[in-house]
Formats: sequence, structure tokens, C-alpha cells
Amino acid sequence: MGKFTAPAALFVAALWLSGCATGDPRLRGTWKSNKVPMPVERVKVTKMEQVKIRKGSRKTKLVPKTVTVAKTKSAPPYLDLVVKYERTYLVIEFPPKDGGPPARVSLPYEVAASDEKSVLIDVRDPAAGTKERIEISFDGPNRFWVNPAGGEGWKEYYERVGKRG
Repeated sequence: MGKFTAPAALFVAALWLSGCATGDPRLRGTWKSNKVPMPVERVKVTKMEQVKIRKGSRKTKLVPKTVTVAKTKSAPPYLDLVVKYERTYLVIEFPPKDGGPPARVSLPYEVAASDEKSVLIDVRDPAAGTKERIEISFDGPNRFWVNPAGGEGWKEYYERVGKRG
């Protein structure tokens, strides 16, 4: 039993230092929002159209016609974010207001699932006691996009700032 104690202690220390089953290494580092929401919402619009009463007739009448068009949704005010992912926490830096310093919020997160193109994370708000699931889709090693909660109809891109990690 004594000959396994040292390797077991070394394994436990390595596991603790590496943070087994915590943050995805692709996320680690600092990311900046590109501040441009990409509209993806389509809405139905009704407009009036002149149509002939009968074939060959010169008389027309106004008839409502429904068409689907792309609509740019207004972006929420928090688009200009800097997000730093650490092993178990993410730090969100909001843009400064009225010339003051930027506001920072640190929240614990866990990776719920991941594959080669995306990561699902659960972000916990300790003050409110709530958990929110966010899907992050990678577009290369230095860019990802996210559909924020309540932000249906648009997505926001983030680009890596500085060196990786």
C-alpha cells in the first residue's frame, strides 16, 4: 500500500492543478465583443396591393398581402463587453458609464457539454441563485459567437484579445 501513496498523491495534485472537468481550454483568455449584432429575425408584414377584380377587367381593388422580410432588431446596451474566461470563473467587463471605470462582474461557470465546434456552459449567479445555460459556437480558434439569453433574433461575435490563454 505504501508504494502507491506517492504516485496517488502526485496524481491528485496534478488533477487539482489542472482543474479536471472545468473550463474548456479553447475559452480561456480574454475576448472582446465586436459590438455588431447580426440580425437573423424574419417578420411578417402586411401591405396593400392593387389587383384586378376579374381577368381582363380594368377595375382594381386594394387587397392585403402578407410578406416575410428581414428585420434588424435593436441591440441591447451591453454589446460592448470584454469577457475573460478563467478555469472556473468568467469575468465580464461592462463599458464605462459617464467617464467612470468599467464595471466588472465575476461569475462561476461549468462546462455542461462540448464538441469540436461548440461549448455549452452553465453560468451561476450566486446573488440571485439562478443558473443560465449559454451555447458558444466557435468560428476558428480566435472567434466565437453566442446567442445571448433574451436576445432571440440576433447573435454576437467575440474575438480573442492578445495572446491565447
